[in-house]
Amino acid sequence: MPLRDKAQELLGYVKIMRDLTESKRAQEAMKDQMEELSRFNVAAVGREIRIDLKKEINELCKRAGEEPRYSVDTESQEGESP
Repeated sequence: MPLRDKAQELLGYVKIMRDLTESKRAQEAMKDQMEELSRFNVAAVGREIRIDLKKEINELCKRAGEEPRYSVDTESQEGESP
């Protein structure tokens, strides 16, 4: 931006600089958190689908007069194969 005196003679130029380092770091941290939340959401949705499938299989077993194959207790489902 030009800097002029009262007679409109050019004295020089003015430039304003801002340090955006903290802003960039905050944006990167937010992006990382969003990616982590997205991964968590995908895992949670997948887990819900597995629970629903286990319930359906158990219902079919019940109709066939068999014992349920899967526990649908939400606490014990980690590591259990479908």
